[in-house]
Amino acid sequence: MKDFNKVLKHLSNKQWLLRDDWKEKINFLKSSLKKEKNMDTIRAIKNYTKIFKQPLTFKHDLTTIKTGRVYAKYTLLPNKPILNIYLKELIIPRENYIFVSFDFKASQIKHLVVYKDLKNLKDLINSGKDIYEEFAKELNITREEAKVCILLLSYGGNENTIKKEMPLLDSKQILEKYNKWFEIKNPTYIEKVKLNHIIQKKEVEFFKMKLCKIYKNQDHRFQLHAFIHDEIILEVHKEHLYMIDIIKEYLEKYNKIKMEVDVKTSETFQFK
Repeated sequence: MKDFNKVLKHLSNKQWLLRDDWKEKINFLKSSLKKEKNMDTIRAIKNYTKIFKQPLTFKHDLTTIKTGRVYAKYTLLPNKPILNIYLKELIIPRENYIFVSFDFKASQIKHLVVYKDLKNLKDLINSGKDIYEEFAKELNITREEAKVCILLLSYGGNENTIKKEMPLLDSKQILEKYNKWFEIKNPTYIEKVKLNHIIQKKEVEFFKMKLCKIYKNQDHRFQLHAFIHDEIILEVHKEHLYMIDIIKEYLEKYNKIKMEVDVKTSETFQFK
């Protein structure tokens, strides 16, 4: 925990670099409040532009005792545009650096498979197959629908949750398939929440280990910039882009199950 506190200190109170025109963009959004009629847009402008009123900082709130998850204020910034302005595009890396996102695929589900030692699913994942795609095939639904259903049920949802969120799907069939795949038998809501907390704790410990190693090895070639749920974001020097493959290989190294990381690069904090 001592090493991870150093990581948090490094990430916290970070002075972000902003584009030269950031004030112009923020002022435009604020001035639009008077003529804007869409309440969702009005709320978004009020909620998000106030983050830019002070020097932009990066603060973690380590208050979720049950899961140990680390939350950061900037995750509030939306990925969708507000009146054609992407707020994350206003945040830029240092000169001669580029942002690189390392996003873990199905991280929490894989930790669930490891914790419950589900051999069939472990073999499926280790063979390189996508767990969401395979679930979708068996139910004749889309991968995105399968992902939403698995995550909803893994976070403590039930058949009614599926009915509410995905009304066009056969919620009973989906629940039966999920329970069979993940070997779950009539759990209570409290049992599901408890299991979810255990899985999140294990996932957080995995990320702490990876973040501490990256922090210890960072230098002029790359710097740890941010951490969002299951995504690690670095600033990598443009003359040392070869480090991206080295870091990806390290992040995917895990002897319990096959981990996969999607890599994206961007000249702003808005990854597309």
